[in-house]
Amino acid sequence: MVPVLRNAERLSFAEIELAIADFSARAKSGKLTVDELTGGTFTISNGGVYGSLMSTPILNPPQSGILGLHAIQDRP
Repeated sequence: MVPVLRNAERLSFAEIELAIADFSARAKSGKLTVDELTGGTFTISNGGVYGSLMSTPILNPPQSGILGLHAIQDRP
């Protein structure tokens, strides 16, 4: 699930953190609405929390872009 944080440009970092925490709690309890899951324009995907080093994030229309982040690992 990828909820849409609307008007993020108008929010402070603290307000964004609170909104994300609220989305997380409601996603875990199954209380997100369809409106909160549609209409996104840009997605940030963090596969690094699962140890992912590489992936291909999927762009869902009408999104214009996606940023895929991955794990940081020391390598020789």
